[in-house]
Order: sequence, then structure tokens, then C-alpha cells
Amino acid sequence: MHSFKNIEQLKAEKRRLRNSNKNLEQQLNQDWHDFKHSLRPANIFNQVINKTIEKHKEKNATVQLIADNVVNLASKATTVLTQKLEQKLDKWLNK
Repeated sequence: MHSFKNIEQLKAEKRRLRNSNKNLEQQLNQDWHDFKHSLRPANIFNQVINKTIEKHKEKNATVQLIADNVVNLASKATTVLTQKLEQKLDKWLNK
């Protein structure tokens, strides 16, 4: 508990508490409104669709990353194999 030195400090604290209470009530009303809005069937449906889309985006990103890595590995393997083939052909043709 805070002790007040004069009546003005007490009045100022009462104003501050009233304003704080008013802000909290407004926030509570807004949260309640948002909650009721989110429970509408159309909004629930949209939430389900959005979550499904997000899951597919994550899966697609993973698949794309794997595909990119496979392409890089195949490219490197092809380069190495081509170099080895060239070396063997050079040896074979130079005999």
C-alpha cells in the first residue's frame, strides 16, 4: 500500500486507477468481441483452411529443399563421373 502525503496525491492516484480500470475494461470488451468473432462458423472454417495451407507450405518447403539438394548432388556426381570418363577415354585413345 502506498502512503500519500497530501490529498492531491490521493486524487491523482484515484484518476490513474480509474483510467487504468477503463483501459482494462476496453481491452476486455475488445478481447470478448474478438473471441465471439473467432467462433463464427465462417471464421473457424477459414482458420482450418489457413492451418492446412500453412502445413502444405512447410511440407513444400521441405520437399523443395530436398529436391534442391538432390539436384546439387546429382550435378556434382555427374561432373565427377564425366571427368573420370574423359580421363579413361584419353588413356584409351592415347594407347
